[in-house]
Amino acid sequence: MPNRKCLLFFGFFQALTLALAAPPNPCPYAQPVPDQLKIPAVMEPGEPIAFEKQVLAYFSSLEYRNLGWCEDVGLRDTGPFINNQSYGTHPSVRVFYSPEVRDWLLGGRKGAIKDGAVIIKEQFKPPAAAHLAMGEDNPKGCSNDWTFMIKNAKASRDGWLWGEVWNPGMNFNNPFQYPNAGYGIYCVRCHASADGEFTFSSLSNIRGSAGEGNAWPLTFRVDESWRIVGWEKSYTVPPVCGDTTPPEAQALHGHNALPAAHRPGFVRSTKLKGPDGIQTFPPEPWDKKVAGPTDPPRYLTSDQCTSCHSASAPNAVNGANMFYSTDINASQYGEWRWSPMGLAGRDPVFYAQLHSEFSYAPSRTGDITNICLNCHGAMGFKSYYWDNGINPNKIPPDSKFQYDAEWPFTKNPTSPQFAYGGLSRDGISCAVCHRIAPPPNYDLSWFLNNYINGQYDETKPGAVAGPYKDITQFPMGQALNLKPEESQFLRSSRLCGVCHTINLPVLDSPNPKLMSVEQATYLEWLNSSFQDEFNPSSKAKSCQACHMATSYENHAQGISIPVLSGRLANIQDVTLPASDHLAAPKDITVRYRNEIRRHEFLGLNGLLLLMFEQFQDENGNNTVLGVRGFDYMSGLATDLPNAIANVVEQAQHNTASVAVAPLKLQPGRLLADVEVTNLTGHRFPSGVGFRRAFLEVTVLQDGKPIFTSGATNTKGEIVDGAGLVLPTEYFQNNQYQHHYDLRTPIESSNQVQIFEELTLNAKDQFTTSFLQRDKIVKDNRLLPVGWKRDGPPGIKIPKYFLEATHPEGNAATDPAYTNGSGTSIVRYSIAVAAGIDVTHFKVTARLWYQSTPPYFLADRAETKSAASNRLKYLVDGLELDKTPFASWKLGIGQSR
Repeated sequence: MPNRKCLLFFGFFQALTLALAAPPNPCPYAQPVPDQLKIPAVMEPGEPIAFEKQVLAYFSSLEYRNLGWCEDVGLRDTGPFINNQSYGTHPSVRVFYSPEVRDWLLGGRKGAIKDGAVIIKEQFKPPAAAHLAMGEDNPKGCSNDWTFMIKNAKASRDGWLWGEVWNPGMNFNNPFQYPNAGYGIYCVRCHASADGEFTFSSLSNIRGSAGEGNAWPLTFRVDESWRIVGWEKSYTVPPVCGDTTPPEAQALHGHNALPAAHRPGFVRSTKLKGPDGIQTFPPEPWDKKVAGPTDPPRYLTSDQCTSCHSASAPNAVNGANMFYSTDINASQYGEWRWSPMGLAGRDPVFYAQLHSEFSYAPSRTGDITNICLNCHGAMGFKSYYWDNGINPNKIPPDSKFQYDAEWPFTKNPTSPQFAYGGLSRDGISCAVCHRIAPPPNYDLSWFLNNYINGQYDETKPGAVAGPYKDITQFPMGQALNLKPEESQFLRSSRLCGVCHTINLPVLDSPNPKLMSVEQATYLEWLNSSFQDEFNPSSKAKSCQACHMATSYENHAQGISIPVLSGRLANIQDVTLPASDHLAAPKDITVRYRNEIRRHEFLGLNGLLLLMFEQFQDENGNNTVLGVRGFDYMSGLATDLPNAIANVVEQAQHNTASVAVAPLKLQPGRLLADVEVTNLTGHRFPSGVGFRRAFLEVTVLQDGKPIFTSGATNTKGEIVDGAGLVLPTEYFQNNQYQHHYDLRTPIESSNQVQIFEELTLNAKDQFTTSFLQRDKIVKDNRLLPVGWKRDGPPGIKIPKYFLEATHPEGNAATDPAYTNGSGTSIVRYSIAVAAGIDVTHFKVTARLWYQSTPPYFLADRAETKSAASNRLKYLVDGLELDKTPFASWKLGIGQSR
């Protein structure tokens, strides 16, 4: 048995050896964290204004400099300074470390930093050499700008409250702005690349540590370009915080220092504020769900994606990425955000439709909510049921748990529904599509009976689907506890079919089992030459090939980029200035991709986008729909206008073509055949049944109009030759426009070729309800090329779903329409005087599109609800005259 004295001596010797080997304590008399820097138990959602003001007041007092905390050796740069341009990740900085951070550093950066720890980063105009030239390697005056980190491991995966405060000029009065402080904000995009605790803090930087004299802070190339006339004035540090500083010294915030050219004026309506009683959406920063400290998150809001997956502007430290031309943000977040998918949770048309459905079937509001919010509010809806132990794909009919469609309007942060409402407002967000698992059974019949209507299995916990095998996983794993993994299903059109095949119950039918396919876009694609699931033809294209293109072209803007390339994420990796304690390059290198798929997802619903673009206040915020008009990471205010321009581009160049055949004369009649050809991979229009397209045809004789069909007034109502609204516009006496063709020509201005779907309810009344589709009386929407009545060879589409791709009404027997060419030929037979040569006539044909026809809006107005009032306010206030949507229609094609 060992001698007890020997063991005691050995233990004492070992402790002495460790003590001698440990780094000296550079700040042994450091005081505890003051109360002003302790996180309150409750903070308001979005911008934590009260806490920011408290922190700013404390920093402005400079009292933290008297706490005896460890601090940097002196002012240091965070990157090179070349040609009067800083390439640092921050301005020049001096950092202060609370005792908890000091102890962690002295312990070799092992384990976790204790809660309550604080890191304060003073920021000064770079480079540090300018301050040193003035004899101030450690400026004594106020920096006027601070970033800070406060540890709170219980609050988020990264475990820090991040923030930046400054004076003068910090705005505390804009609830829509991206928060300057909070959990999971953009700071994490760089700090997730640290090898521990989300900080690059190093003893090498600290005054009095073992590093001083041995391992100094990192240095970077700094030229003499800062030595311009009067440089001393611009680098003078104010002795007292809050003093007015030179403008160039104030512009330290990376996201507030963009050139004016990147901040074009917002399009503002003359009606900026809603009248009393208009229900408004909570502001965008309230839509926040961060990753928790332990279990992988099921769903996160898009603000957790934007910091890495939005574009960086040309003057950003790591150069332009996913930023093209002068103002094109083609990043994943930048384009998704202004797509109907990104806006689905705030779509005022959707909510008005939803409340109409409630009024039609007031006893079924729970069922209707479950049907509709399963897609439009997917993340909040699904999270609520999962949190209560219910699979959202299998909600029991007698469940005591019921998601409420009013939760997205909850403004009380203490309400248990607040978080679910925020998740729902984020729409069909990044985490929805990237968490859809491949169906367990790839049989088409099984898929259509089990994996549509927004019902899907989720990827395994912690996994998100990505398009590549070689995905950099470390930063996302650190920041969000998620691991991106390759998914072939993500490239499949069947992924889109999960939500773009909607099979709904008919609630007013005496037959309780009656169903109707309300949306069949995936089925339409499947029954076309574009499908690529079996024996694809030369025309085969997936949904992604069109709606997630790898090119960017806009004729009106003069932009043509054949192939988009770049890096799919902006993080701190080897492309940025060197940093201490960076993770291994292999773990954080974001690969350069020669081809990037856009997340545009646009159809032709430009009117919806206009509702978000207009009604903005002086800060560029749409206070009715609750969104800001610019992208925080790039500073661009052009993302939404670009999305609208791309809708117009798609309409004019990629949707349909119109051709007028050579004119013919018969005794007393002029014959004009107009051929419309569908260029899309599905019906046109597709999606919800109330979309419509129609032909406007004008006949001129010696330059004077003698006939018109399909003209409209300023409200978008189709009128006759005398300017009177056609009775078919509102289905008076159940009148509607039939399908016209070579057999049944148009002979009167009361007749119009409208490509549309029309349905009747159980009372044989025309309806725009999605849940009272008892009978389809007309569906002559343009069929896609390759459509076949029996479906594509080799693919057995179940009969019920195949029939959802069939035309209805007299279009079903039109041979030119049903021959698979994707065309419709309409004959116009116009009475003219005999004996006039055909050269005296000119025929103009124009195809128009309406995403919300007048009769649809009239139906919504009939429902007296907050949602219908909100939509009416937006519709009444839209300014369309100087837009491509004048008179509530969008031009598709024109021919003479």
